[in-house]
Amino acid sequence: MEDDEIDIIAIITPLRTHFSLAIKALEAGKHIFLEKPMTQTTVQADELIRTANKKGLVGVIDHTFLFTGAVKKIKEIIDSGEIGDLTYFDSVRVNLGLFQHDVNVIWDLAPHDLSILFYLTNEIPSGVTANGVDHLNNGLVDVAYLTLHYDSNMIANFHLNWLSPVKVRKILIGGTKKMIVFDDMDPSEKIKIYNKGINVTKPEEIHRLLVKYRSGDMMAPNISPTEALKLGINTFIKQVKSNYADSVNDLIHGRNIVEILEASNISLKNNKMVSL
Repeated sequence: MEDDEIDIIAIITPLRTHFSLAIKALEAGKHIFLEKPMTQTTVQADELIRTANKKGLVGVIDHTFLFTGAVKKIKEIIDSGEIGDLTYFDSVRVNLGLFQHDVNVIWDLAPHDLSILFYLTNEIPSGVTANGVDHLNNGLVDVAYLTLHYDSNMIANFHLNWLSPVKVRKILIGGTKKMIVFDDMDPSEKIKIYNKGINVTKPEEIHRLLVKYRSGDMMAPNISPTEALKLGINTFIKQVKSNYADSVNDLIHGRNIVEILEASNISLKNNKMVSL
């Protein structure tokens, strides 16, 4: 391979063919750029990770949001400690269609916001609960609610819907100091930081909590414009050239999302929380 040549392959196909094509590409010595979600099962995801490591190849998932100026800014704000400890992550991703024939609404829409959540925090969920309704009676839920449970006071909730009259792409992030609203449909102020919250004091009488509401200013930070897909691809190319496999959208990141999606199937089927 010449110095200016890169031996890679991009796999953007129906989910059912991701694993077979990706494993063949890795075995042929190709670095892979995979569409999301990366596989149908965690067993398949683990096999891709083992093969990539064995071959010394780079594999990434097309989680484009992680390369947007807005999400990178939110990461910067959280890491700075400005909003304090995370208390909740609440996302709404709804629209009218497009109905998929091979995956339900959770598998179709949740990977976007799951990738953002896992990028923003290192907290590991301990359980998954999913509820949904199949209005077309085709075995695929089209309106669903996915909840990730944590051993800490953190909770994450995802509202996914193919039957909404409006398109909404919004995430609310609660912190012990401040709160963030990320509205991806807002053309000018995608991120708003609210100096709002509560202060709780515990008097001598244990059953009486004093709650005081805090309402301060709202600030909309400047966001650097980025071409997310281009940045993601360029980052992948740099990884290949430097033989550096770790990244925000690497195969392990993708595998963690598949684990949640797979658990959501079990939760939907059995109508109960699934421990991770």
